[in-house]
Amino acid sequence: MTLVSWRPCLGDEAVSRLDPAACESSAATRQLMLEMDRVINSDAPLTTYLDLFSPNIEAWGLVPEQAATWQGVENHYKPVFGNFDRSILVSDEVIVAGRFAAQRYHAMFYLTGEFDGVKAREKKTFIRGSTVFEFDNSGLIRKRWSDHDHQFRLSQLLDTPSEIERETERSRVLSGPGLTAQEIRDRMNSMQRIFNQMQNPEKRLSVLSALLSETLPERQIWIEKLTAFFEIMPDAHLAYDAVVAAWSRVGIRWRITGSIRGDHELFPYRNHPISLAGETVLEIDSNGRIASIHEGCIVSRKI
Repeated sequence: MTLVSWRPCLGDEAVSRLDPAACESSAATRQLMLEMDRVINSDAPLTTYLDLFSPNIEAWGLVPEQAATWQGVENHYKPVFGNFDRSILVSDEVIVAGRFAAQRYHAMFYLTGEFDGVKAREKKTFIRGSTVFEFDNSGLIRKRWSDHDHQFRLSQLLDTPSEIERETERSRVLSGPGLTAQEIRDRMNSMQRIFNQMQNPEKRLSVLSALLSETLPERQIWIEKLTAFFEIMPDAHLAYDAVVAAWSRVGIRWRITGSIRGDHELFPYRNHPISLAGETVLEIDSNGRIASIHEGCIVSRKI
């Protein structure tokens, strides 16, 4: 929650953007994500897709135990563009926070050739996964963390459970260290339950503060933000609209509802129920604590 830069709006029912700069940055990143989907789902050549990546790209999840360079990205996508016939990718969720974006996707294609060591001829195949992106200041993909569901794909292409398990085990090294996507989702659900313990404010604040890693920049400032926020909105209730996790990173689309019980220039609707809605991308360390926070556009509305 960014407790700065409130801009008054015309009329009580209008939406207030709490940090206009974050909204502008996030809107630009969302357009980059839309452009990436457009290129993938068009007849554009591989070179057009590769133009979306920075020459200094670090792409995690394509090769074992290290980030793929620009050349590694090209090598990975050559068979995708060459052997995936009638491929269409669908973004099921896109969560944007500044220059970061978390995408959950699925796709259907006909495999005609070889991909990831499996050959097929006109084999209808479905894939799914999640990816977190970081864009540089020029709008190119600077870093990418991919978590592809290998078992889901291979179960459609291989014949026996032993083959599927062998190939899936080989692919597990591509899913990154640290917590699994499910463990991160469980951690987010735990954080939500703690946040909503409005009847126990001291425990709520202390436990949430303990979830902030000692390595988090401005950790003390975030604790002060939480303290001020719960004083202003002691009945704050958190809900998730979407959670997308990959490589110990997670994008959250969230809503907070409550009533304003204290004075603060950010919230003009004192003694009224309001809602806050926003998107955030977090990095989670191996202990399940928040190591970095990237905030997107946050809006408030009187309800």
